[in-house]
Amino acid sequence: MKLSFERRSLILIFLLLILIFAAVGLNAHRLLDDFRFLENHAVAQDTVRVEKAIHEELNRLSITVGDYAAWDDTCEYLETRNNAYIDVNYIPVSLDNLGINYLLILDRNGDVVKSIYHRSGDSKLTAIPEDTLSVILSHKAYLVAGDITSVRAGYVILPDGPVALAARAVVDSNLQGPIRGTMIMGRPLNEDHLAELSDDLLFNIHLVPAGLPESEAVLNNVVRTFAVTDLPENQIAGTVRIADLDNSENFVVGFTRLRTIYADGMQATTMFLAVFAVCGSMAAIIVCLLIQRLARAIRRQRSSDQYFSLLAKNSREIIVFTNYPGLTIIEANQAAVKTFGFSREHLMENHHINDLLELSLDLRDAETWQRLQQNGATFNTMLLRDDGSRLPVAVYVEAVQNEGNPIYTFLMRDISDRAERERVIEGLNQISNSLRTTISVQESVPILLEWVHQMFQADATALMLKDPRSERVYLYQATGDWIPDHGRTFAKMGIRLEDYFRDHKIVTTDVITAILDIQQIQPTFEVHEFGGVRILHENRLIGALLVGRKTPFSHSDDLLLESLADLTSNTMRRVSLFEQTREYARQIEAVEAIGRTLAETLDLNEIHLRLVESLLATFDGLESVSIWQRRLPTGKIEHVLGLRYDGFSLSPEDPGVVPPAILKGLETQEIQLIEEPLPAASDSFEAARRGSTLILPAQRNDTVMAVLEIHSLDGQCFTAERIDMMGLVASSAAIAYENALLYAEVEKRLSQLQSLREIDTAIVSTFNEGDVLNVLLEQFRKQLNVDAAVIWLPAANNHHLEVAQANGLPSENAITWGIDIDDSLRKKVKTFQAQPVVPGDVEAAWMEKCAYQCGYSAPLIAQGEPLGAVEVFNRQEIAPDTDWARMFETLARQGAVALSTLSMFKNLQRKNRDLVEAYNATIEGWARALDMRDHETRGHSLRVADMTVELARFMGVPEEEMEHIHRGALLHDIGKMGIPDSILLKPGSLDEQEWETMRLHPDLAGEFLKDIGFLHNAMDIPLYHHEWWNGEGYPRRLSGEEIPLAARIFAVIDVWDALSTDRIYRVAWPRDAVLPYILSQSGTHFDPRVVEMFMLYMQQYDEAA
Repeated sequence: MKLSFERRSLILIFLLLILIFAAVGLNAHRLLDDFRFLENHAVAQDTVRVEKAIHEELNRLSITVGDYAAWDDTCEYLETRNNAYIDVNYIPVSLDNLGINYLLILDRNGDVVKSIYHRSGDSKLTAIPEDTLSVILSHKAYLVAGDITSVRAGYVILPDGPVALAARAVVDSNLQGPIRGTMIMGRPLNEDHLAELSDDLLFNIHLVPAGLPESEAVLNNVVRTFAVTDLPENQIAGTVRIADLDNSENFVVGFTRLRTIYADGMQATTMFLAVFAVCGSMAAIIVCLLIQRLARAIRRQRSSDQYFSLLAKNSREIIVFTNYPGLTIIEANQAAVKTFGFSREHLMENHHINDLLELSLDLRDAETWQRLQQNGATFNTMLLRDDGSRLPVAVYVEAVQNEGNPIYTFLMRDISDRAERERVIEGLNQISNSLRTTISVQESVPILLEWVHQMFQADATALMLKDPRSERVYLYQATGDWIPDHGRTFAKMGIRLEDYFRDHKIVTTDVITAILDIQQIQPTFEVHEFGGVRILHENRLIGALLVGRKTPFSHSDDLLLESLADLTSNTMRRVSLFEQTREYARQIEAVEAIGRTLAETLDLNEIHLRLVESLLATFDGLESVSIWQRRLPTGKIEHVLGLRYDGFSLSPEDPGVVPPAILKGLETQEIQLIEEPLPAASDSFEAARRGSTLILPAQRNDTVMAVLEIHSLDGQCFTAERIDMMGLVASSAAIAYENALLYAEVEKRLSQLQSLREIDTAIVSTFNEGDVLNVLLEQFRKQLNVDAAVIWLPAANNHHLEVAQANGLPSENAITWGIDIDDSLRKKVKTFQAQPVVPGDVEAAWMEKCAYQCGYSAPLIAQGEPLGAVEVFNRQEIAPDTDWARMFETLARQGAVALSTLSMFKNLQRKNRDLVEAYNATIEGWARALDMRDHETRGHSLRVADMTVELARFMGVPEEEMEHIHRGALLHDIGKMGIPDSILLKPGSLDEQEWETMRLHPDLAGEFLKDIGFLHNAMDIPLYHHEWWNGEGYPRRLSGEEIPLAARIFAVIDVWDALSTDRIYRVAWPRDAVLPYILSQSGTHFDPRVVEMFMLYMQQYDEAA
């Protein structure tokens, strides 16, 4: 039985599907084996890491025992057996830190010297159990080293489990012999130890008991020390065999894990097979369905061929059949006969297809035939009619075999309407693309008119625009025959066009001709056929686009004109928006620049000038800008600056009158736009123009800083956008004004504070009355901005006031002033406030002579007492405000403080001087009393005091120390007041005991004077004037420069005076004997430098005498 195409295809697909499933299943099985191998390999690598970690533990233990065995203390212990070494170095904490549980020390004969066992975490140490020790010593032959540097390490299997041991010979730190013994350290490989290794390995390891499959696998493997073993429940194990020291026994360490890789691989493979099975089944179903549909399509094709000939005859499409390669027409439908204009017989007998279509293909070429047979071809061309006309058609041609005969089939459609539409659209697109890059009307209009000229094949085109402020229409731009009329104005034509275009979009030849006749306009161009369309902008007529040619305008031309009107309107709107945006951006940038310019200065006059110049430069069409400002604190409104666009300065017509609009702007803070009529222009069609003035307050925080008066002759200048822009400028100006005023205020306050600080500095830095008063007067003139200042103080007799100091006045005009104190002080010191000066006869004459117009005075009062007065004078009138008066009063108070401070200082100086004189008189009284007690030394204290001061001054001692030296010299023997008269006044020599008492008088002087504070700096001489340069003096036995300089100077003067005056027990030495004696004591009793200076002093004294 013969199978159909559909059944044969289904059987073939089923067999192919079985084959594919078998191949995929085989590959999946091989893939699972690869997953198993990959997991085994990963486990094998981890067993190698475990083995390495076990041996690394032996290395660590070897390093530790090596360090301790090569230690001098260990050698000493083996020699002395001193357990202090064990007690200090092997405490439980140290063993825990080292990770050591067994410690065994053997002597050079191998006998046990010390055995220590430490359980981890335990605080006690014990001896190694006997059974454990015996097992360890059974490996002594291996552990006891035969050389100095080698370390023996390995595992020993104890009953409790394996133990890691390491041993080394005990030698000194220089690794020099002889060997003193052997040190062995160990650590059990228990669960805690294995847990630490597991943390390092990132997986758990454990000891594997013998008898388990994984243990037997590695123990029976003589080739490798590790093994990988499959376990039940989808697990896998890795094990490592570890031998003991003598390789007689082994233990096993390993790990167990789930077969995750194999399990994941099996799951993925199973999922893949399931997805593949589903997708393969779906694909098979889809293919079967496609085969069924193909079979149905074949059946339908056979049916459709029967109807094709009927369809070809009655179709409205043009259908033509030609033979190949002759291209003779062999069949054509009724639509083809009608379109070509020939009879069917004439068309088939006398024409080839090349005669009727403009073809670019060579249809007789064999390659063209093959290509058209495979894909066919579609193109647009022109069909030639019997009457010679041409018709645009869309052609589809295909090469086919008709019962073994090659033919061409042509299917053609009339596309004349579509071609016209495409021509219009293409033209509009080209115009739109050309206009897209233009950014101004001047660029857009020529491009637009040129394209319109080409599209309509016109003789002339023109764009007419309507003046929005009048009724005139002018020819903005033209092409062709209308170029000579470029710029021509048609007065009042705008109203006619606007009336017509209110109800119509298109203007025709008749309408244009009628408008020209009504307006009695004679065009310079020849009128043929007109087509025009209105152009709107925001629903307002702005002009018309006109086209003139010789041929009439069709309906499609009207549609094209409407499209062009929309395009023109959009273009005008776009370029207008662009120009507005560009202008707006320029103004925004200019406003920002103005803000930056104003912010760069803090000078008010400079801000005025920059503001006016910036406004005139930024905004076109401005005639002038003026600034009005309220002066603080007077509140007077002034015209501060006005400029015209040409730089000419403007002044108000009446400077004393403020325009009402300015007053309103200052008070209400409102923006005002005032329109003013201007004379009409000369054009007859233009109405009288109107100028405008914008009153713009510059306000900041509800305060009007200034009012801008901006004038323009163009009534359209002040648009809403421009007013907003100018408002931004005014806001920037207000900020600049505020900053300038704040800066001026801060500078003023700083200057005032600086003035007060300078006065304070003068008060605390000098007590010279003239300097302080001069600083005061300078600050009065500087801060009050006056020409002269005078301070009046009571005269010495306190009967009248006199000028204590003047600044800014000729001295001859003020030095002889004197005003009765009763009269003047009553007037000038009535209240602590600045008040105008009421000049007396002297002041009035002087003010007239110096051309001073006004003066103000204020009292100088301190602690309620009047100290004097201050007056200031100026050659111009002063309008004092609150700050001025407050500053005057503040300076007056500060001046009173300065005068009071000077007065207190003078009183303090006088009292201090009186006190010092009293102290000095007291000290001199003490010195005289002491001299009166000891008749031998009468006058001695005063003489040596004066001479010591003179020598000290001669040596360059600072002058401020002279008072202390003088007092110390006067009191040098004050301590003798504590010496009994029996010793002090004894006529003969003193015995040793009496000398001991006498030598106490420097210390007694210190005791007498220590509680007198003003004498502390004078204590050097009373305490140390008996010290010698060589250190043999008393009472402190000081030497050299340890002795204060004042005491060293006094020592020389004291001996000079003592030897030069008579005493009870001897007469005075002659001068020629005293000086050599003093010179001989240089370097022993006296400071050599002091002796040298004393000799020079005496020489000068003699020369002067």
